[in-house]
Amino acid sequence: MTKYAGLTDYPKRRTEGELTLTFDEIAAIINGYLPKSAEQSQYWEDAAKMCAGHKASQRAGYKTYLVHGNDKVRFVRS
Repeated sequence: MTKYAGLTDYPKRRTEGELTLTFDEIAAIINGYLPKSAEQSQYWEDAAKMCAGHKASQRAGYKTYLVHGNDKVRFVRS
């Protein structure tokens, strides 16, 4: 199981069409810290780059968007 498996499993179990998680909540879900690059919108939104957090959330059926200045990520069911 990869570090980011929880970021696939957690949203998959949710019924909401959208949820917002803080970086601290995500860290607890993945049992580790996010990389510094997670503070950049490209980490969550750039499909071409496909960073680990982005890939994990896509497997759960969500698009992700960084909430600038708040250390939060918005997950929107795709």
